[in-house]
Formats: sequence, C-alpha cells, structure tokens
Amino acid sequence: MKKKLLIATDGSIHSKQALTYTAAFMSGGAEWQCTVFNVQPIMSQYLVEEAKTDAAVRTSLKKMSEQYQAESMATLNKGLDILLNQGIDKTDIELVSQERVLGLAKDILEYGRQNDYDAIVTGRRGLTRAQKLFMGSVTAKLVEFSDGQTVWVVDGDITPRHFLIAVDVMAPWGRLLDRLSRLLAGMSRLHLTFYHVVQESWVEQLGTMSPETYDMAAKLARHEQEMSERFRQEATQRMIAAGIDGRHIQMLTPKKTAKIGKMIINEAEIGGYDTVVTCRSGSGRAYYSGSTSRYVADRLTDHALWIV
Repeated sequence: MKKKLLIATDGSIHSKQALTYTAAFMSGGAEWQCTVFNVQPIMSQYLVEEAKTDAAVRTSLKKMSEQYQAESMATLNKGLDILLNQGIDKTDIELVSQERVLGLAKDILEYGRQNDYDAIVTGRRGLTRAQKLFMGSVTAKLVEFSDGQTVWVVDGDITPRHFLIAVDVMAPWGRLLDRLSRLLAGMSRLHLTFYHVVQESWVEQLGTMSPETYDMAAKLARHEQEMSERFRQEATQRMIAAGIDGRHIQMLTPKKTAKIGKMIINEAEIGGYDTVVTCRSGSGRAYYSGSTSRYVADRLTDHALWIV
C-alpha cells in the first residue's frame, strides 16, 4: 500500500516550499501518493441565515461560494504544476478543496485523521522581522493539536538528504522507530544521525547530595548508557531493514550543556542538516509535554522539521 502525504496549501511562497520539499522526498524511490489540500475562506454565518429568507442574499451567497471554489481550485492547480514539474506522476496526486467547517487548522487535521495520512505537510509562516522567532498561527495550531499525527513544517528551499533525529533513549521510542521505518522505507540516499543528549549530572536531577543519591545517580548514568546502546543497535537494524544504507547511519550522544532544544538547533545548523525530527513527548524534564519539540518548532528556521 502506498504511503500518503497531505499537503496543506494556500498558494503562498511557504506553501510552494512545502510542495517542492514533498516532491523531492517523493522522488526518492519509495511509493507515495499525495493530496494537495486547500480550505476555502469561511462564509459569513449571518449571510447564510439571511439567505434562507432573502432571495437576493441567496443569489449573492451562491456567487460568493462559486468564487471561493474557483479561487481554491486555482490554488490547487498551481500546487499540481509544482509537483508535476518536479517529476511526480499525476496519478499519484489528488486535489481537494473543502469549505471551512471547524477552522483552518482543525479542518486540515480532521481531514488527515479521517483519511489516515502518514504525515501532514505545511509551510512555515510568521517569518517577518517582528515574527521571525515564531511560526504562524495556523502552523502552530497544526503542531500543537496534531496528537498522534506526524507533521512536517518546511521553511526554505530544501532538498531532503541529511536528517538529524532527536531522541530521548530514556523514554519509549518504539513509536518513533515505527513511524520512521514506514516514512523512510526505500529512501536509500538519505543520511541519518540519531541525537541523544546525555544528562550532565543525575545528582542534580535527583535534587539531593546524600551518599544514596550518588549511588542512585551512578546507576541511572549506567542505565542511560545501556539504553543509548540498545537504541543505537535497534534503530540501525530497523533503518537498514527499511532500506537505508548502514554506512549512512550514525548516533551522537553529547553531554547536556544547554537547553536540549537549543542544542538540537545548534547541531542542525553547524552539522549541515536539512531536516530535523523531534518526538512529541518523552521523559522527565527533557521532553515533558513536548516542550523540546515546541522550543525547536518555534525557533528552527531554514530547515524542514518533522514532529512525530
């Protein structure tokens, strides 16, 4: 069964970047289908109610609806052209225009849930001088409320080749490897770096300085080292089984020297990565309630970000 991507577009430069990134990913050798999705502007509920009793309003509302539909299809066809120009087969592309029902972000997420997409792709917003540290409201809502759904946020003209995959080996990581195994299957040209930040001091995490604390901290440090090695072995095996060249897989385990999200962003920038993958949640202070993912999502620019 082919894998499916839902690409939310509004015709902006950010949407074009998301479409171009998706096309480059789809052309990597795996079997994909994609849906280019546009949500039409909202209809005034007042006019909808007035149209029930006023023929003139009803006629105007119909014309407005037809205009919204035409503009939406024009946006979708521009997206189609981008994908076709990147070599994507037309039979693997679907165009969907939908009236706004729940709200822009919620409509995108609901369509993704109902149709079982592997990931939702969107362009980053909010890149004016005043907003450069924060993504746009729609994208932020997609990230915040996409519980159980994978979201790709694309910022810039990016070709997916080098992935930095941030993990917390002290938290359950089976779901992450399951998602990556499916999404990256057959993508032999990719280079993957798994990145786990090691706690600098478990004594500080435990919060006391007794001899018992030092003994427990030493045990936790050994456990983290063991879990890191277990993760490295399983992740490598799973990715090789998915078709990734084993020579293109590595793991980095730096000690914690700053906020984890900041370390991820710094590594992405200095390491020449084009795509960063973060988990939605994890253990302890490192990833509670997705705080690290949120930090990275708010501040990472000029990269693609996957939130799994």
